[in-house]
Amino acid sequence: MPEQHQMWSQLEKELSTSLTHEAPCLIITTSRNKWYTSTLNGAKLAGYPCTEFSQDQFRENYTELNFPGCCAFRHDLRIIDAHKAVQGLQNQFVKNGGTLLDGEKVMKIDPGKLVTVHTSNGHQFKAKGVVLTAGLWASKLLKPLGLDLPLKTWRVNVCYFSEKKPGSLKNMPFIWYASELDTESYSRIVAFPSREYPGLVKLNYHVLWNEVDPDCRDKGMGMRQVDIEEMKKFVRSHIPGLEREPAIVEPCMYTCTPNETPIIGSHPLHPNIAIACGMSGSGFKMAPLAGKVLGEMAMGNPPSFDTSLLGIDNFLPGQKSKL
Repeated sequence: MPEQHQMWSQLEKELSTSLTHEAPCLIITTSRNKWYTSTLNGAKLAGYPCTEFSQDQFRENYTELNFPGCCAFRHDLRIIDAHKAVQGLQNQFVKNGGTLLDGEKVMKIDPGKLVTVHTSNGHQFKAKGVVLTAGLWASKLLKPLGLDLPLKTWRVNVCYFSEKKPGSLKNMPFIWYASELDTESYSRIVAFPSREYPGLVKLNYHVLWNEVDPDCRDKGMGMRQVDIEEMKKFVRSHIPGLEREPAIVEPCMYTCTPNETPIIGSHPLHPNIAIACGMSGSGFKMAPLAGKVLGEMAMGNPPSFDTSLLGIDNFLPGQKSKL
């Protein structure tokens, strides 16, 4: 993440605008469990100053929040303004000679010394190296290339809750709350301070469910949405300054691996095809550095960062003989 911060800062300088802003982050769990201690140790190892709170200290510092009996620590982070960031990245891409082709679907990829990309508009693009970041459609694109990766596409809901008293939560921190499902897994609710919609606090429930086909993502939307119910319970219990019903609900899609570890690497048989997928909800913040590493791989250069823990081979147990 320190390198990511530098790259986002560099992009801000190039665009002469701000894309990120600093915010305090509260990590809160129901007990001093494995997830809590590993997150705390990871933040300290990365060099982020962390402050752990006793119950009295928490109540004194965060009077607008109600988390009795929980463990909590704080560190600072940067929140990215997603719309501005995408627009800025695209502008720089075009400025540096790139061409954007919106609404043109990739239909087929032929590997080789020259990789050929076939599109829905009948175009064929040939290149010595290709970067594939297909998001929700990664499985559909990679299986014909011999890669059957353990990817699942999930639909979740993002809820925005209004403040009961306008401005009362303007200083609310970013919250990452985890409750134990069992000894190895945790459900997590994330709460963002008001940003996209003034006066509305954004929440989403991070747990693996509602697997859908990305081409039929709205199927089942009329059914009871369990994650919305969990967020409403969370608001009632922990952020009493918010209305109990969401003012806005927006669907969100992302693709996960079983352990939520992103996949970043070269195709085992075609090293000039660099792939990133299964980012598990963490891909956006990693875009600058992931793009740098993928570009290096596609051009046949060693990546400037160690990606061995994220490599494709880690996700292909017993499948190498099939490639």
